[in-house]
Parts: sequence; C-alpha cells; structure tokens
Amino acid sequence: MEKLNDVITKMNELSGNLIRPHGAVYITHENMKVLINFTSICDGDEGALITPYLINTGVNGGVYELNEYEFVLSVEDVSESHFMGYVDGKYISVETPDCFTPKAVIAKGDTEFFVYAIEGYLDIMSKRKFERFRKGDERLKTAELYYQIF
Repeated sequence: MEKLNDVITKMNELSGNLIRPHGAVYITHENMKVLINFTSICDGDEGALITPYLINTGVNGGVYELNEYEFVLSVEDVSESHFMGYVDGKYISVETPDCFTPKAVIAKGDTEFFVYAIEGYLDIMSKRKFERFRKGDERLKTAELYYQIF
C-alpha cells in the first residue's frame, strides 16, 4: 500500500498540470480524476486538503483561490465515516448546493469512503460555474479549474 504523500507526488508529475515559475503545481480537473484510481491503493490512514483555483493561463492571466470550496479529507479514529456540513446550516454562496460539504471524516482504513468522498467532490466542482468570481474579475472570465492537494 502507498502513502498519500507518494500519491500526491505522482499527481503533481502528471502531464497537463500547470507549474508556476515559483514552483507551485496546480493539477487539472481531468488529472484529479486520476486521484480516484491512485487513492484506491492508498493505506487510508492519511488525510488531505484539496484547494481549488480558477486560473487563466494567458498573458494577463489571473489566479483566484476558491477557498470557499476547499475540501478536507480527515482520517480519524471513528467508528463510521461521514460528511460534515457547514456550521448551523450556513452556506457560503448561492452557487453552493445543499449537497456540498466542506469535510469528510473518514474512519481509518475506509479507503472506499475516501474514494467516494473525492468522487462526489469532483462531480460537484465540475458542475460549478463560479459566475460570481468570473464576473468580478475580467481576467477570470475564461479561467480554468485547477487544484492543489496538501
């Protein structure tokens, strides 16, 4: 079984990712789908933070960290894996669907739920238009979705 850090290293090396001059690696949405396959061979004892970005790779490109859409995969010593919603049912924007949750608490070794949580998150993110951000900054109008995994 592999460690999640090894999987993240492999993810960062995939073709098509964006590597900024300062060395930061941003993973394409398509490459994030590969994470699902890699994660299924992980030992399931490490958590992760997935941070999405809107990035315009053009000359006058813009970068916006979508921290409202970060997703935490927290591996804990619990009896059953589950999702955690926003505190008191408060949502961050009209674009955030009721089914979006910012955190998955995963029982140690529950690789199946880990994969299920990532699949669900990526599916939700693929349907978001992020109009509020695109309209607020002309540089983001044609930006694409990228991710970093920590």
